Amino acid sequence: MKLKGEALFSMILFLVFISAFVFSLEWPDKARMYPLILTSGGILFSGWLVYNGFRGKDSQKGKPASLKSKIKKKKEVNVRMEFNMVGWLAGFIATILVVGFWVAIAVFIPLFMRVYGHEKWKFIGLFTVVAWSSIFLVFSQVMDVSLFGGVLGLAW
Repeated sequence: MKLKGEALFSMILFLVFISAFVFSLEWPDKARMYPLILTSGGILFSGWLVYNGFRGKDSQKGKPASLKSKIKKKKEVNVRMEFNMVGWLAGFIATILVVGFWVAIAVFIPLFMRVYGHEKWKFIGLFTVVAWSSIFLVFSQVMDVSLFGGVLGLAW
């Protein structure tokens, strides 16, 4: 049996999630809730990927012809695109360092989605509100953690 790189990556990912789950079991109750939830989802998803990898199911099978043609039309990833993405990541980190997480999320998500993703404003607004609210609920309300407020100290 020849093991594809995709299946091997899925197996490694599966093992990483299982390891993280086991390590987080030793943590105090308050600290382990969030990692257990995330790693459980990761175990299920990567397990599904491993299962599909061993079944030999191709990810392109069963998709409509129009989607296949769109996938073929997409440009191959090149070095310039990778540097572009690293630049976006560096910009996000710099924004966090200056204005903090809360403002950086509210500013950077719409900027990235509009400039890089060419999404519509209605979708951008909805996605930004949902992402910001989810992060607020998880970190501020559930975990009672104050995220970095940046140099300007914009945290609560």
